Amino acid sequence: MPVDKVRKLINAIDDNKTEFNSPPFISKKLRKLLEIPESNNSIDELKQQMNNEFREIRSQINDIKEQMDNCINNNYKINDKITENEEQITTAQQAQPRRRKRREKNKKLN
Repeated sequence: MPVDKVRKLINAIDDNKTEFNSPPFISKKLRKLLEIPESNNSIDELKQQMNNEFREIRSQINDIKEQMDNCINNNYKINDKITENEEQITTAQQAQPRRRKRREKNKKLN
């Protein structure tokens, strides 16, 4: 691999412009050989950055869980209302024939 490409890659890694799952290790010998200074990001800084990102992701996950729970609870409430309305409709439909019979009897009596 050409030296220029290696330099560019190491500089991109140092500037956090790459998308590795974890930062690759770049030896001091390689940096010295290519005349690239040590990265400004120490291991402690990277750990802190990763911890902050982890906390942010965990917070987002908790928010999503809460939203899902709210949706599920609202769905249960809606289903309960639908069942209640269906029961009311059924009761009303069952009562209608009785009312008709009463009206017809009342008409005959009058």
